[in-house]
Amino acid sequence: MAFSLAAGVLFAVAGSAEEADFIVRLNEAREAVFSGPGKAYFDGPFSKSFYARYPARLSQCLKSGGVAEPAGFDMLLKLAGDGSVEAAQVNPHSPVATCYRDLTKKDVFPPPPSPGFWVPVSIRFSTE
Repeated sequence: MAFSLAAGVLFAVAGSAEEADFIVRLNEAREAVFSGPGKAYFDGPFSKSFYARYPARLSQCLKSGGVAEPAGFDMLLKLAGDGSVEAAQVNPHSPVATCYRDLTKKDVFPPPPSPGFWVPVSIRFSTE
């Protein structure tokens, strides 16, 4: 099973107000990492730090969480000025996504371009 991390644009139809808010914030965060300081941060220090933890953490969550959401999940991280995680959200919710979110809440990443910076993370599963 292969995994990928992406910051691609995805516009989806929301099923609830909470999901709609998540999708709006996710799309805003994706736009913020497409250019300028957000792009340099996402493509450089954030991705390097995130990928260093990604394989072991995902493996741990897959082992303890059971079956993953077939397509994967999206996660939003709100980072403080020092890079600590102020908030973390996932959609759709699944045991694996919740496990991954909860472990990631404890991380400290390199300082973002500004306090309160939202970082989009898309975890996708494939059989390739």
